[in-house]
Amino acid sequence: MESLESVQDYAILLILDGADLDIKRVSSNIQDKLGWSPGDLIGKSASTFLDEASFTRLKNHACSKDRVSSTGCVEPIRVRVVQPSSCEAPSPEFATAQWDAFIQSSDAEKGLFLLELEAVGEDSVCSRVDTSIVCQTLANLHVKRTEKDLCAEVARGVGQITGYDRVLVYRFEADGHGVVLAEWLPDESWDSYMGLHFPSYDIPAAARKMFLTRRLRMIINANTEPSPIVPDARDFQPTGNGAAATLQRVPSLSSTSDVSSTASGSRTSYSSSSVTMSQPTGAKGSTTDFVGPTFGAVSPCHAAYMRNMGTAASVVVAVVNAVKEGGQTGEKLWGLIVAHHRTPRAIPFDKRAACLAISNGFTIALDAARQKEERLGEQRVQHMQARLIKNAVEENFMEALQERDSNVAKLIKCGGVAIISGDDACLVGTTPAEDDVMAMRPFLKKASIDVVWHTESLSNMYPPAKKFSKEGSGVLVATISRSRNSYILWFRPELITTVSWAGARIDTNPPNPSDRDYSQLRPRSSFARWSESVVG
Repeated sequence: MESLESVQDYAILLILDGADLDIKRVSSNIQDKLGWSPGDLIGKSASTFLDEASFTRLKNHACSKDRVSSTGCVEPIRVRVVQPSSCEAPSPEFATAQWDAFIQSSDAEKGLFLLELEAVGEDSVCSRVDTSIVCQTLANLHVKRTEKDLCAEVARGVGQITGYDRVLVYRFEADGHGVVLAEWLPDESWDSYMGLHFPSYDIPAAARKMFLTRRLRMIINANTEPSPIVPDARDFQPTGNGAAATLQRVPSLSSTSDVSSTASGSRTSYSSSSVTMSQPTGAKGSTTDFVGPTFGAVSPCHAAYMRNMGTAASVVVAVVNAVKEGGQTGEKLWGLIVAHHRTPRAIPFDKRAACLAISNGFTIALDAARQKEERLGEQRVQHMQARLIKNAVEENFMEALQERDSNVAKLIKCGGVAIISGDDACLVGTTPAEDDVMAMRPFLKKASIDVVWHTESLSNMYPPAKKFSKEGSGVLVATISRSRNSYILWFRPELITTVSWAGARIDTNPPNPSDRDYSQLRPRSSFARWSESVVG
C-alpha cells in the first residue's frame, strides 16, 4: 500500500517535480499508449508531450486548491498530447484523442506531483451518468428510517449507476472485521454474500487507513500485468565503494534508451540519450510521499483474491464518518461500498464522482439516523428520570421506583433492572445478585461521566462482571445522583448468536497484521458460508 512501483495498464502515471513539472518517473506503458519512450521523457518538462494549451491548464490546475472536489475525489482536466517527432506520419485518431489528467501533490516542501492520465472514451449513453438515478437515490436516503433500508438504497443506486454485476455495502465492526449489510444482485447466478462476515485480515489495517484519504479505488482488470514505473531505484546497484562508486543498470529496466549513472558526493545523475536529470540521493522521488492513486497496480494477493471470488473488475468507495473523541473531531472508516464485475470493466470519472456523491449522502443519512435514535433514547430515559426524581422527592424513593406505573423495566428492552439508591437496591427481572450490583457503586460513580451511557460488554470495562455475564453481559446506566449513589441499571443477558463467515474464519496460519512483507499475505480461497456460535 505504501509503495508505488507500478500502475494498472489502463492508465499512464507520471511523477513530476517543480514549477515546470519535470518528469522524474513515468510508467513504461506510455510508449504503447502515446508513442513516447520513457527514456526520452525523463528529466524533461511535461510540456514535451502535451500541447501548449493543455500544459498551461495543467500548471494552473496543479497550483489550484480546487484539485479535490467536495465529494473527495481528484478533479480532472482535459488535455491533448502531441506525438513524438520520430513518428513518420501523425495519426488522425491520435490528434483528436483526449485524456483526463488527474494531478495531486505531496507536501509543499518536496514539491512533487503525481499525474494520472486516463483515456477519454467516445461519448455515449452508456458512458453518461443518469442524473435521475443519483437524484432519486439521494432523495430516498432522506426518508429511509433504518440502517438496513439506507444500505439497501445505496447498493441499488450504485449498482444502477455503474452497471456492475454485484454491489455490497460492507460495515466494519469494532474489531476490524466486516459484515455485509446490503447486496444488489440482479443476476441470480451469482453467490449471495448477504449477511456474511469477513475477517479483519481480508481488508488489513493498512488498506483501511488508505481509504480514509483515498475515497475511491477502481480495478479495471485484475488479470492483466501492471505497467512498471521507471526508473526504479532498485534497478540501479552500486559497484565499488565510497563516493566514487558506480551505479550500474540492472537489465530488468526496460527502456529504448541507455541509462547509466554515476554517484559523486551526495548527488546521483541519470543520463538518458541527450537528457540529464539530477536528483538528491535519498528519496525525493520516493513514492511514500503520495496518497494511493486511483489506478495504482493491484497487489498479487488481491488479484488472486478477486479471481477466487470470480471477479475481474471492481470499484470500491469508502464510507467515512466524522467522529468526536476527546473534544476533537476526526474521521472514521464506517465501511465500504464494493461493486464487482465478472469481466474487465471501467467507468468514467463522472460515474465515479456520482458514486462518491452517493457515499457522502449515505454518510449524512447514517449520522442523522444515529443522532435521531440516540436523541429519542435519551429523551425516553430523561423523561423517566424526571418522573423518578419527582417521586423520590414526594415519597420514599425505592417505593416510587417499584410502582407498577413507573414502567422502569419496560422502558428499555432488557432482562432485568437494578435500582440503586445509596445503600439500598431493588432488583426486577433477571439481574446479577444484589451483592454484585452493590459492589458496582464505586465503578459506576467513576464511569458515569455522562447522565446516560451503555456498553455491550460490561466485563471489558468492569472485569468482576465476568462472573455474572449470563445475567448482565451488557448494561445501560442512567444516573439519578452521583453524590447519593443513585442509579438505574438495565441489564441484558449473555446471548448465543450464530455468525456466518465467508469461508472458515479461523486460519491455521493467519498473516501477521504488522508484517510489512506484503508478499507473505495470502488470498482467501473459499467464500462458502461457514457458521459458528458466538457468546456475548
